[in-house]
Amino acid sequence: MSIKKGGVVSVDVSKSDLTFQPWLGYCEPAGKPKKLPTNLESMSEIYRLAKDVGAAASSDPVVAIEDTGVYGRPLLHYLEEAGVKVARMSPLLSSRVGKADDKRVKTDAIDCSVIAEAYYTKDKVMGKAFSVKSLDAQDLSRMLRERTSEAQSAKCRFRKTLDLVWPLWDRAFPSVYAKGPWAIVKEYLHPSVLAGKRIATVARMLESNGIRGKRAATMAEKAIAYAKSCQSGAWECSVMVDDLRYKMSILEAILADKARIESDLADRFVGSDSFRIATSIPGIGRKLALLLLAEIGDPSRFRNVKAIVSYAGFEPRIYGSGVDDGKHRSISKKGNARLRWAATMAVRAMTINRSKNTIVSFKERLINENHLSAEAAIVAAASKLLRILLVMLKSGQEFKQD
Repeated sequence: MSIKKGGVVSVDVSKSDLTFQPWLGYCEPAGKPKKLPTNLESMSEIYRLAKDVGAAASSDPVVAIEDTGVYGRPLLHYLEEAGVKVARMSPLLSSRVGKADDKRVKTDAIDCSVIAEAYYTKDKVMGKAFSVKSLDAQDLSRMLRERTSEAQSAKCRFRKTLDLVWPLWDRAFPSVYAKGPWAIVKEYLHPSVLAGKRIATVARMLESNGIRGKRAATMAEKAIAYAKSCQSGAWECSVMVDDLRYKMSILEAILADKARIESDLADRFVGSDSFRIATSIPGIGRKLALLLLAEIGDPSRFRNVKAIVSYAGFEPRIYGSGVDDGKHRSISKKGNARLRWAATMAVRAMTINRSKNTIVSFKERLINENHLSAEAAIVAAASKLLRILLVMLKSGQEFKQD
């Protein structure tokens, strides 16, 4: 086991407190653990300690911290601005170090020693220079997933109210979210209002919303014919009409923000070498490529292909006893769920498109020769896809078909 040299300050982060301890070396504490509220003064003290132990150990100042998400970001941002090197590590890694001693009781103070031990003894610690800006793409990816989920829920609520106020509108216009049908519902809100309008009036409204020429007149005539034969489930003055207006405005806001996020994410990757490499793999289109690249981040932070498999939660679940041939173990799922989802979706796309390449051949071999279920084979192939993609991103080579 190789032991790192130099001083470090290990920090256990929670929502309201920072518990930290300085170390001159492995098993060489330079002071006792200290717990302070999460504020600027506490972060300044961590910075001073890092400078002191770095000078005492004749090394650069380093702060070791678990990568615990939003709670740790203020400290990471502060340390980046202060120019201090941050060693980030997965909570799973420090957890394994802590569990190695089954007599150890978990406390904030002991967590500091566990983080320090993991820093000094484990090679998987992300000790590269940290940048909060490097997380922007990952944040955008997660925001996009949130907006997509919110849009799906908003659409369900909107369609429920639409079916009440405008029954069978989706039969007259199957694409209810298209520019024309959406503009008609938003402008008139109730079929009885539309039924009293002239075709020319509705056509002009559609033209102002981007529907041109004869198409606007044809759509207006069809909509008015629908309105005259429609029996709404709500009165024109019903609160459900106001509810329809509200749900349309909410959905518009969500979709507009979703489009903005997609555009921002695309600006970071589209046209880059990494985007070209990712999209060279069959089954990975524009959206999946953006998600994969955002979640992977800097490929150099993964020491080898095993690291990205573990990061995505594709590593096999470990059993404490019994015989296990390794063929039918379930995955741990202790990792980046968004990256795992994108990889499996890419393999499903390859299967649907009947692509012929290394990844699909591997999946089919697992089914035909190893007798794995189709789902288990897809998961294994998705893990292989991530390993291949990481090597491609590091080498700069595009995917080669069989």
